Amino acid sequence: MNIFKKITAIEKQADDFGFMWSDTAQIFEQIQSECEEIKENLAQLGDPPHLQEEMGDLIHAVFSLCLFMKFDAEETCLKSVEKFERRFTELKRLARAAGFETLKGQPVDVLMHFWTQAKEKVLSNSCSHDSSWQFRFLMQSDIPHIVSAFTDIGWNKPTSLYKKYLKEQENDQRCVWVAFKNNDFAGYITLKWRSAYLPFREQNIPEISDLNVLPQFRKQGVASTLLDRAETEALKKSPIVGIGVGLSSDYGNAQKLYIKCGYIPDGLGVTYNYQPVKFGATVRLDDALVLWFRKCLYKE
Repeated sequence: MNIFKKITAIEKQADDFGFMWSDTAQIFEQIQSECEEIKENLAQLGDPPHLQEEMGDLIHAVFSLCLFMKFDAEETCLKSVEKFERRFTELKRLARAAGFETLKGQPVDVLMHFWTQAKEKVLSNSCSHDSSWQFRFLMQSDIPHIVSAFTDIGWNKPTSLYKKYLKEQENDQRCVWVAFKNNDFAGYITLKWRSAYLPFREQNIPEISDLNVLPQFRKQGVASTLLDRAETEALKKSPIVGIGVGLSSDYGNAQKLYIKCGYIPDGLGVTYNYQPVKFGATVRLDDALVLWFRKCLYKE
């Protein structure tokens, strides 16, 4: 008998008899309990039959949560497998592009590096292929929508900033991409061809600058998609792209995103208003204090 049908049938029998969960918290507590029992068994090198039994109990508890939420168990598992398959396919592509025919024998940090990149890339592609999303270059008509959206959340983003960006885009000094979902502004990113950061400027490394995504549109692949657009454009002129990130907690998510996407510190320390901060110096922690990252856009 199909295991999905069998577990659904037995759960229904229990429910019809009144032996049922009253809320998700109870089921989650049971799931945690089963995880702890499995952990203890593994730590004590317990007997395999008992371990298998505990693992079965864990699977059953997760199925119970799925059914309690009125999700079809088989469909739920299938979606998970399909998601893993998409990410694994992308992981293999990224690893081979980096020169790895296989990842056998590689340390776990290498495995997780490619897995994290694959997840970000798949999420980005999903966002890009959703017809409700639009990613394009900045236009004059976008500026009032952008300023209004940031004003609504209390961010000071003046009209003059985007007029300056648009002018620089027209003069081929900067590229600016905007993201809209169902005609609602979601975020933007810019790419400066000539960085104000001296080490980048001297090496003709373009700088990705001012990546912003509105809070309600985060964790939907918007930032990754915008980064991908900027990196693709940068590669037309340079094999390396740079980016600066602030050091306060406000930039925490950006810091994690850049590292996940393969950016590494350039090793030259931090700057304040683009000037190197010398050892022992005292500086103000604000948006002008920046750590600089670089990313090689292809492997030779």
